Amino acid sequence: SDPAKMFFFSDKRQVRALKVERARGFQYNLDGGTRPTDLRRADHLAKLRSWLEDEDTSLTAGKEQICVFGMGGVGKSTLARQFATEVYREGGWEIVAFLHAGNLFPEYRELCEALKLQSKEQLKEMSDPDVRDALFAALREKAGQWLFVIDDVPTSEEERGLMQESKEGALYRFPWVDGRTLLTSRSSAWSEDGEGVAVGTFGEDEAVSWVVSRAKDWKGQEEDVRKFVKRLDCYPLALRQAVEYSVSVRLSSPLDYLADLDGSGERKWLEKLRKKYDSQKKYDSAVDTSVYPFSIVEVVHMCVMKIVDSEQEDSVEAVRLLKYLSLLDHVEIPIDLVPEKWRPHLALLQSQSLVVDAGGSKRAIQMHSVTQEVVRTQLMGHSRAEMIGAATDQLWKWVKRINQNKKATFFIGWMCNNHVRRLTENAGTTVPQASQDTVRQLVGTMAHFLLQVGCQYTGAVALYEWKLRLEVKLFGHDHVDV
Repeated sequence: SDPAKMFFFSDKRQVRALKVERARGFQYNLDGGTRPTDLRRADHLAKLRSWLEDEDTSLTAGKEQICVFGMGGVGKSTLARQFATEVYREGGWEIVAFLHAGNLFPEYRELCEALKLQSKEQLKEMSDPDVRDALFAALREKAGQWLFVIDDVPTSEEERGLMQESKEGALYRFPWVDGRTLLTSRSSAWSEDGEGVAVGTFGEDEAVSWVVSRAKDWKGQEEDVRKFVKRLDCYPLALRQAVEYSVSVRLSSPLDYLADLDGSGERKWLEKLRKKYDSQKKYDSAVDTSVYPFSIVEVVHMCVMKIVDSEQEDSVEAVRLLKYLSLLDHVEIPIDLVPEKWRPHLALLQSQSLVVDAGGSKRAIQMHSVTQEVVRTQLMGHSRAEMIGAATDQLWKWVKRINQNKKATFFIGWMCNNHVRRLTENAGTTVPQASQDTVRQLVGTMAHFLLQVGCQYTGAVALYEWKLRLEVKLFGHDHVDV
């Protein structure tokens, strides 16, 4: 009858005590590439520390998971990575891993191999759900000894349900109670009872402090820096991009940057766009443009214009490459998926902080999802059909090599899956005529791979449904191919 004793027999798991030893264990993907890892968010880090160490029971109260949420571009991922890196360096955890929600199955495979749960050859024989189950079983055996960060989990209720409740979902039967899991999302829906860590734009003082820490030449110009951060809405992504550009070209004052920003030859177009943008935010809170301040549109636009105005030999091609990359999945874009003719131009985009190296030993780059959205929706212009065609051709160049009888080719499917899916989402069914046959082959082959090899039935069905919608639009319901 003693509640403390009866707790043992309940189906609610007890909170695991922290390990006292400080030895460092295994870390996965904590290298953030060339992105800065210090956002000086001391209050947020303190809340996460309380959650991890079970000090603030009003916040955590026996919860093994917590969600960091806020609009895109405010630094949720950077905050989570910074926290995980600090925890790993302090020691006491056997596994500390940073995973991307949109890329979980390939990362599960890498983890299984790195943790020596299976060999690379054994993994080739296993479906995605089998790999997932093997990893989750290992995590249960290491209960209380691991911290996972799962970055950018989806916001829609349907997607959340598929990830957790579908048998082929990436988080189906995830061992939440056996470790600690930090999620980042644009929605608070993943936080239990609506609690978590809400991340917004910087406060003015916080923004000034951060900018001065990054732009050393601006020290002593705090009042001008304050004008700079207010002009950019104290929005972390816009500030980071603007500061990194300013440092790279050695601007001596934040006012120099603002003069360039407000002196744009396309200022009238930008002001017209801002009015349209503000009107959409005011009257339709559901539109995509309401999820970030307009300042990021101006900052990205200026970066692109600086590339064009530089009149470098590769400036025009670099802008075309930027538009191409905006159609793919942002998490990790392998260099192999960049057409060879454009690869030399990556350095120019990196110099403007429009893309960054993915870090570690990966031959890949990253492009922030908000930057992608700005390029797709505001700067694509008349290039859309050309870029859809280029992405289709480059992906098909790889996907057509998948041979179900040659397991050595399966890596192609795992490398391309997210990018094919993202391309279909961004293209819709408005596909240029020259690419229609190729995109049907691409999507059909990818869906077949997911169905037969990956056992990702939901993902396969989604691609087949997209292909069917395209074919109905092209040929009508009565056509033999439909």
